Amino acid sequence: MGESIVMGVSENQQENQAQDIVHRVLAIEKEADELVAKAKAQESNIAADIQKYLKTLHRETDTRIEQELERLSAQIENRAQEEKEALEKERRETITRIGGISQETLESCASEVVLRILSR
Repeated sequence: MGESIVMGVSENQQENQAQDIVHRVLAIEKEADELVAKAKAQESNIAADIQKYLKTLHRETDTRIEQELERLSAQIENRAQEEKEALEKERRETITRIGGISQETLESCASEVVLRILSR
């Protein structure tokens, strides 16, 4: 009978140890599930942050492109205006030079041009 008590205690201890191990495993599984849930939440938050960042980056890039296009457009308009003014100045100078040529010289040049055209 002494053996059965020792055996009973030993079996009881083994059963208690087994239950303790089961409780630990269940606690570890619960903790693992919580960690997985937290990781998924963080993953979702990170994905949302990345999407927000990409949208912001897209808007900023569009803004920079628009600003650069406006700058280049203004530069082109300024350059075109400068060219127009230079051509207008050249036109006025040419008219002034032509106006300074005597009527006799103009008629002589016109006659020479007509003769060359006819001789072809």
